[in-house]
Amino acid sequence: MLTILVPTDFSANSKHALRYAIAFAGKRKAAIHLVHGYTPLFLDPRSPVEVAANKVAAAEQKAKEKMRGFCLEQPLPENIQYHSSIREGSVSKVVLEILELKKIDLVIMGTRGAGALKKTIIGSNASRIMEQAPVPVLVVPARYRFKPIRRLLYASAYSDSDAEHLQQLHRLIASRSAETKVLHVASDDYTHSSEREFMEGYKASMLKKMKSTKLLFKVIFGSDFMDRIARFLKQEPADLFVVATRKRTFMGRLFHESTARELVCKARMPILVFHRARVRSASI
Repeated sequence: MLTILVPTDFSANSKHALRYAIAFAGKRKAAIHLVHGYTPLFLDPRSPVEVAANKVAAAEQKAKEKMRGFCLEQPLPENIQYHSSIREGSVSKVVLEILELKKIDLVIMGTRGAGALKKTIIGSNASRIMEQAPVPVLVVPARYRFKPIRRLLYASAYSDSDAEHLQQLHRLIASRSAETKVLHVASDDYTHSSEREFMEGYKASMLKKMKSTKLLFKVIFGSDFMDRIARFLKQEPADLFVVATRKRTFMGRLFHESTARELVCKARMPILVFHRARVRSASI
């Protein structure tokens, strides 16, 4: 069973993320776990204990009522089980706590609307979840409509474990027929001929490990990783952009909060992020 966690603040974007999660699950047997973190407003630390307790209880009750209404708005298909959790605390704190307690295969969350605030398209809570979640996190831009995942773009740093992670990825999306393009962004410091020669060796190794998967390989050059990725995606759109990171490596720089925000903003498509050292495959 595929288990998806969807954080919600009951906004239009979280409703959109829930609809995406339902479409992502498709006809598979799945469970969707909705999570909401609430914080009592105007809680003065100098207030008597009874007053503080009453405010917390009122905030919890309000959150429960909103969750109940949120759940009723989106009927689920028969193949999907439904669960919900409400806890005191920030969204990121609550999500990370639940990920430690429950077996979750994937987190799907929506971004804020861009408008004039493109630089804050991902808030601090979402950035923290992307950085610290022990499972893959799929970020869905506002108003992006689900499309069957037929084309994947996988950002590679020439890791020996890329084949293993691509296999995990294909199990997660339940598709072996998806066209997967493995893309490496090389620094302008490297010569084009030597880098392409290195890519050919990497390609041969990968094809031996993944004989039944349709893989394409590409190396592009540029000093600004995100800008080159964004321009490439504009020329060759994909249904999902995938980044597998390992701390203290070339790809690790994506996890600075500002760069993660900018990447999602520029890509304007779902981005799946997982940590190589901590990812676990979905039990589908």
